[in-house]
Amino acid sequence: MLTSLELNIVSSLLNILRPLEAATKEISGNKYCTGSKVIPLVRCMLCKLKTFITNEPLVMEVQKLVLKEINKRMVAIEQVSSLAIATILDPRFKKLHFEAPLACSNAVQTIKEMMKNNLFEEKNNMESDSDSSDKVLEDFSPWSDHHKLIHRNWKSNKSEESVSDELSGYLRTRVSRLKENPLEV
Repeated sequence: MLTSLELNIVSSLLNILRPLEAATKEISGNKYCTGSKVIPLVRCMLCKLKTFITNEPLVMEVQKLVLKEINKRMVAIEQVSSLAIATILDPRFKKLHFEAPLACSNAVQTIKEMMKNNLFEEKNNMESDSDSSDKVLEDFSPWSDHHKLIHRNWKSNKSEESVSDELSGYLRTRVSRLKENPLEV
């Protein structure tokens, strides 16, 4: 049988190990996206472990070692571009869990560049898709000027500034609930 002191120690150790278990289970899912959850889970797990208070020397030592190992392995987690981008693009998290402003800023800048590159590719595809015979017919069409105006308007609305505005607008909107599916929001 365990003594009351040993039961108290075991109970305190469980309180240290529970956040680790919960994070492991959450990140091990195969029926939902997990990449965007890594940074928030690490931050929340560290917060839980840091705020746990105990008077038991053994438990304090375990807590200190766990925090040291997590920091050793996860200190630069926000620098991992794919995880940072996934977290920002997840409407449940966005920039909420970033501690390093530079890492967050770099991820946002990378997203903007990806959007601009995608926009540039779309413009090139639209221009290359138009057939020269269509252009000849369009020159004689009564709507040719209308199409030119629409094309100019589309180009100006899809400028680099609008890409930045679109991302900024997304980041300013409220964060979604944790239980919501980020792909359906």
